[in-house]
This record gives sequence, C-alpha cells and structure tokens, in this order.
Amino acid sequence: MDVYALIYDLVRQIPEGYVTTYGAIAKALGDIRASKAVGEVLAMNPTPIIVPCHRVVMSDGSLGGYTHPEGVRKKAELLRREGVEIIGGKVNLKKCFFNDFKLKIRPFEVFRDYQKRISEKIRLEDYDFSAIVGVDLTYNGRYGIAAVVVFDEKGNPEYVRYYSKKTLVPYVPTYLAFREYPIIEEVSRDLRGYLFFLDGHGILHPRKCGYASHVGVELDTPSIGVAKSLLVGNIVIESNNLAKVLIDDEVRGYAIYDKGRASVYVSPGHKITVGSALRETMKVKKYKIPEPTRLAHYYTKLGKEMFKNRKLLPERLLETPL
Repeated sequence: MDVYALIYDLVRQIPEGYVTTYGAIAKALGDIRASKAVGEVLAMNPTPIIVPCHRVVMSDGSLGGYTHPEGVRKKAELLRREGVEIIGGKVNLKKCFFNDFKLKIRPFEVFRDYQKRISEKIRLEDYDFSAIVGVDLTYNGRYGIAAVVVFDEKGNPEYVRYYSKKTLVPYVPTYLAFREYPIIEEVSRDLRGYLFFLDGHGILHPRKCGYASHVGVELDTPSIGVAKSLLVGNIVIESNNLAKVLIDDEVRGYAIYDKGRASVYVSPGHKITVGSALRETMKVKKYKIPEPTRLAHYYTKLGKEMFKNRKLLPERLLETPL
C-alpha cells in the first residue's frame, strides 16, 4: 500500500479557494499521529502543480512550511491568488476548511488490524537459535538502505548484506514495521533460526506488536527489540543501570542505563522471553548500543555512500565479508 500516493491523492481533492490541515489528512488516513509524516511527504512533493500542497496548513490556520525558493511567501501568494484570505499570517479555517475527503481505505486502520493479528501469533517462549543478526536502516530520500550484519556461531561478525528499496510508507510512530520490513524481508528470509536484533521495539508497544515482533513473526525467527527511545510504559527502577518497563502492570521489557540515562529499551519480539531478551542483549553489549545493531548502524552509513555513488543499486543485493 503506497501511503505516499494516498496522501498526494487526498491533497488533489482540495478545491481551489479552500485549505485543509496536516492533521485532517492524517485523520483521513486513520491516525492523527501521521500529521508530521504528512508534512514530510508533502515537502517531497514531486509535482506541486498537480498536487497543490500549498493548500495544506497548520491546525491553527498558520501557513506552515513550503518547499520553494521563496518559501512561505510563495505559499501565501498562491493561496491569495485562489481567493483565500490571510490575516496576520493565518487562514480563517471557519471560512475555507475542506475535510470532505474520499478514500476507499484508511491505511493506518488496516495496519492496526494487521498488528492485532500479528500480536496473536507472538510466542514469548525461548527457542533455540543458531547465531545472531543485527539490522539497521538509513534513508536517502524515499529509498531505504538496509545493512544486515550476520555473526558466526562464536559471535564474530561474518558478513554484511546491503539492500535498498523505495519505501511506500513514511515514518509514523508505532508503525515502523510497515516502512522497514518490506526492505529487510528481501535479504533475511534465508536467516530463519537466527536471533535478530532490531533497532525498534518488540512487545514494548501500545498494541504489543512493535517492529521486532512484526519481523520475528513474519520471518518465524527469534527477535529482540533494542530501541533508543520509549513509546509507552512505566519505568520501575531496579538498580543504577537497570529498570523494568511495565504496561498494565505487565513487565514488557527493560531500560538499560549508562551514566544515569537510559541508553536502550530492550523487549522480546518473538520466540524469546522477556528475561532472555535482556540476558542476550547484555551478552553482546560492549558500548551503549548492543553490538549487533551498533555495527549494523555503522554499515548503513557505508551503504548510503555506496547508494549515492551507484555502487549499491535499488533492489540489488550486495554481500561483503567482514
């Protein structure tokens, strides 16, 4: 499902002389949390004449940003030319607000339903694994660039796989898997039975189905989420360097502290218990970030440079030994 295309289609529906808000488009897509993503997608609008993104403003009527050499000044000029009154840098939304969007499917409602189905398949039991894998992604425009670092049975990095693909879903909190899984799936299907470390949450998620859980269930492999920020949960301090994270009085994961600050939030994704997710993470944690995702992050930088230099082509796997 191409959410970028859906956003552009919604903007094309705004009549001349009217405006809408980033939040209104996000609600039409199925989640107000997509408001920021709507702005980011419109900033990348490749056809501003066909997709009139100047007709999208802030919720208080202020104009917001506009990707043009003249910036917001040009946005105001276009709106006034279409008959929209701007006073004090704001539009009167009571006079010209458009919200009658026609959309056959609300993508984020579909995503939430899918997360519910995934969450019902999660197994919080310990399964054997042959070795470990670290995964991270970076971006160049709409192209995601994945680095998948595969370790040998002794815990040494053995090789890295690079892969790039155009993304169909912008980043929206709690929906990361729908943006990134289609990219890493292409280079991870033969790694079933490995323990995946992913830069995101597992069951430490509002719907108990974060990125690491989604990947683990889809690939049918053990997985752990090691995120750098907290989406949801209550912190209960255990010691100077460790805290439980609870949701509805259930321990969903742990916060690991370095120098008085949480460096990562660890939670099981699939086929591993909460306690084992913490233990396995501590085994591979040399610095603030566990080694599998730390190395994967390092190699995403190299992958991005190769992508820019056309040494890494879209949808072409590149594997190099370490």
